[in-house]
This record gives sequence, structure tokens and C-alpha cells, in this order.
Amino acid sequence: MTGQSARQQRRKQAHLAMELGRKALAQGLPYPRNDIAWLGAGVLLSKKLQERHNANRASEAAELAVNLAERTLAPLGKDPTIACKLGCSYCCHTPVSASAPEVFAIARRLDGQRSGNGNLSPDSVKDRCAMTAAMPVEEMLKRMTPCALLVDGACGVYASRPIVCRRVLSRSADACRRVFEGEEVEIPVVQEAAYRGKDVRLLWLGAILASGQRVATYELRSALAIALTDPALEQRWLAGEDVFAHAHHVDTRANLDLTAVHWARQIAAAAL
Repeated sequence: MTGQSARQQRRKQAHLAMELGRKALAQGLPYPRNDIAWLGAGVLLSKKLQERHNANRASEAAELAVNLAERTLAPLGKDPTIACKLGCSYCCHTPVSASAPEVFAIARRLDGQRSGNGNLSPDSVKDRCAMTAAMPVEEMLKRMTPCALLVDGACGVYASRPIVCRRVLSRSADACRRVFEGEEVEIPVVQEAAYRGKDVRLLWLGAILASGQRVATYELRSALAIALTDPALEQRWLAGEDVFAHAHHVDTRANLDLTAVHWARQIAAAAL
């Protein structure tokens, strides 16, 4: 193959990846897995994070990522055996892992709801976050402390909730209740949802890494307590500052899943 024909082939592959990536963002990652479509979606997420003249590019990229998770998991949500429903919030009493852009997306949504529910005002949520921010993650789990975004048994930012909140679909509300009350029982979950949620999350973390930004995930409440104190925090993070240094780290770049690193390399190479 000549150099010119090789370049043409690469351009053709890149065009196909972008086309399939846009479709994946609109409809969810395809299963059976199509690596070209997944790569295209990762490149588009990374490109959003690199829109230099967009001060909200991190939170907007996070919205794309959580919507990708929602659409990828949507077919599984039609299972009639799933017990999850509005008002069932047992799983909303455990620590939640979120990337920095996901935290910024939630902070922006709360800021946009200032004139709405007083329980979801930035100050109210910040105060509830502060109550547990200094508590070790293990203690949060032991005490089953409620999420600061939980209002009247429902998530106050449901559309913007982190990817990890979307991947647990229980088949037994009773089992969830018993775990909440301290029993050691196994919760029957939809395993395929857990796998797909993890797939989206690792692709998302790979996109963050490929964009050159700091990659770490934090306990949501401890990070949100910080994010809600400074409206310029997203811009500071984009500038390279470790704005969540004092939040609880759930994962760090040092032990980042190798799959996310693989995606980062693939995305960076495809975006050249």
C-alpha cells in the first residue's frame, strides 16, 4: 500500500468513526460491540473537552457522557423484573464515585435551579454535603448516610446523576431494604447493566485522559461541597489545577483501569 493510499484509508476510517460515534452518542453504544463506533464516541467526548473557547466544556462533556450511559442502558431498563422505581432510594445512601466533569455538571444544574426547590438550592446542598465531607468513605458506607441530592426519596438531579448511579438495576427492592438495614444479603442485579455502565465509564475516563486533563474520581459529596463554593472551579480545573485535592479520592490515575488507558491511547491517536 502506498503512502497516499494509506492516508486515504486512515481518513476513511476516521470519517466512519465520527459518523458511528455521533450515532452512538444519540442512541447509545452498540451491542454487540463495535470498536469503531465506541472509538468515535470517545473521540467526540474528548473533542468536547478540548473546545478552548468554551468555559463550560467540562460540564457539557459530562452531560454527553451521562446521556451516553443513559441511552446505552435504556434497552435493559425495559426488563419487567427490575424493582427500581421512584421513591425507592436505598442505594442513595452509599458513597458515589464521580469524575470532576460530572461534579461540575451537577453544580451547574443546581445553580440553574436557584429559583426552584429550596432543598436543592446550591447553599442547601452545600450544607448537606459539608455534614459528611470530612467523614471517611468507609464511615459513610457504615452509617448509610443519605446523598445530599436526595429530596423526598428522589434524586434532585436525576438527569445529571453520575454514570455509576445508572449501572445498578436491582431485581429485588426487599433485598435492597435488607442491605440498607444492615443484613448481609446479595442483591440480585442486572449484570448486563453493570457491565455496560462500566464500559461507558471507562470510555469516558479514557476521553478525559486523552484530552490532557487530570484523571481521578472522587466521592461525590466531598467534591460537590468544594465545587459549590467557587463558580470558577471548572475553569480552574481546565487550567490544570488540582481543585479537588482535599476531596475523598475513590480512584486515582495511579490505579486507573488499564482499559481506560487503552481507550485514551486509541482516542489520542485517532484524533491526530
